[in-house]
Amino acid sequence: MILDNVEVSNCSQRDTFRAAVRFEAALSGPSKIVGSSVHHSLAWSLYINNSVDIEVTDSSFVMAKAVGVNLHSTTKVHLDRVFVGDVTEREITALDGFLDKRACVAFCSYFGGKCDGSITNSIAAGCSYAGFVVPGHDCDQSEESFTSKFQGNTAHSVTGSGAVIYPDPALSSSRNCYEGSNFSAYKNDEQGVTAAFKTRELRMTGMSLVDNKQGGMSLNIGGESDS
Repeated sequence: MILDNVEVSNCSQRDTFRAAVRFEAALSGPSKIVGSSVHHSLAWSLYINNSVDIEVTDSSFVMAKAVGVNLHSTTKVHLDRVFVGDVTEREITALDGFLDKRACVAFCSYFGGKCDGSITNSIAAGCSYAGFVVPGHDCDQSEESFTSKFQGNTAHSVTGSGAVIYPDPALSSSRNCYEGSNFSAYKNDEQGVTAAFKTRELRMTGMSLVDNKQGGMSLNIGGESDS
C-alpha cells in the first residue's frame, strides 16, 4: 500500500486499538506513507503491528487520543521526518483511578516485545506522559556501524518527559549497559529524558536538554524509582 499526499480526518474507533491508519500483519511487500496528514483521530492515528518493510516519511499525525503513533512487533519499519503532536488523554470515566497508557510515539513499548526499525529526525509535541517511549542502543556499538533505532529527534511542550528511553529487549547486552543519544528536548513539564530501568551502566550522549521544568535527566540505574 502507498499513501502519497493523502489526508485522513476524523477516523479510527473511539477507545479501541483501531487506529485511523493501521497495518496489521502486512507481510507481503513494501508499503509507504509519504507527505500525508492524519488528524482529529478518535483514537490512535497510526498503528503498525506485526508488519514488515514500511516507510513513513514527511508526514504528520496530529490530534489523536492517548497515543499518536504506536509501533509493535515490526521488521524494517522506518519513520523519518515525522511530526506527532497534540495527543490528548482519553475521556475515561467508567474506571476511577484508571491510568491510561499515553505518549506521542510508543516504539515497541505499549505492549512490550521486540522491534526492528528506526525513528529519525522527527518531532513530538504537546502530549501527555512522554514525547517518545523508545529503546536505547548498544553501548559498545562503534561509530562506523552505528545504527541507532532512535536518533536526531526532538520533543517539546510535553506534560511529562521529552523521552523515556528503556533497555532494548532485543539486545541481551542491555542488562549490562545501554545508551541513548542524539536527542533534543525543551520546555517539557518534567525532565528532558527519563531512564529509570535496571541496568549496570547507563550512558547518555549528544543530548541537548533546555528549559525543562524538572531538569535535564532523571537517571536511576537501579530502576526502583525515577526520583
